[in-house]
Order: sequence, then structure tokens, then C-alpha cells
Amino acid sequence: WDGEADEPAFEVVGETRRQRVRCVAVADRPSLACEVSELPFGTTAMFQALTTSFEVSNNSMLELDYTWHLEPPGPFSIEPAAGTLAARTSARFVARFAPVDADDFFSSATCAATSRQPVRVALRGRATRPACHIDL
Repeated sequence: WDGEADEPAFEVVGETRRQRVRCVAVADRPSLACEVSELPFGTTAMFQALTTSFEVSNNSMLELDYTWHLEPPGPFSIEPAAGTLAARTSARFVARFAPVDADDFFSSATCAATSRQPVRVALRGRATRPACHIDL
């Protein structure tokens, strides 16, 4: 390849001359990393909430838009749920477990970005009925 390509049709206006243009480019792949793979919330009573935070890092030189998806959503949430992570930075996220029924809960949180390897975090928690006694 001699560096020249067929050009589309054009009209020359005025005097022309050839010039060499030097370009510099940076190529990188999207790359997200998370400090945890599982968040075990433990046990809490119904209608109570537990929170914990974790960090996700953007190790690439690219700005990445992200969105968290929970499957199934259940009593879990992650904030912020969507946003942009600047190149070579990290962000803290808050995961919340707020059950309204007694059960064992599991959800898989996936951080969807333009990354080949999405971040996945397993969320686990148990909710119990509160113990109460009423004398009549």
C-alpha cells in the first residue's frame, strides 16, 4: 500500500500542492474492574434496609457509559444506576437490600457498558419476620 487512495470526484479551485500530515492515535479497549464479586448482606428484618458500598474502576483510556441491571430485581438496588465513568477513574456505588417479605433473596447485578467483560456482582440477603408480642 503506497498511502494513497482513490478520492471521490472533486473540483480543484486555485493552486494545489501536496502536504504530508502526521497523525497520532491512541487505541484502547474498554475495561471495567470491580473490587468484589459478591455482596452478602446477611439477615435483616422485613421493612428494614441494609446498605454497603463497593468500587468499580475504569482501567481504560476511554470514557464509559454504564447501566446497572438486576436479574431478578427483587429487594435490591444499586445507585447510581446509570452514568458515565471517566477514563482511568473509579466510582463508588451503594447497594441496598430492602426486603418487604421474609425469604432468602439472590440477585445478579450486571454493569452493562461498552466493555467486553461486564462487571457482575452477586447480591444475597435474608429477611426475617420481626418478633413481636402483644398482650391483650
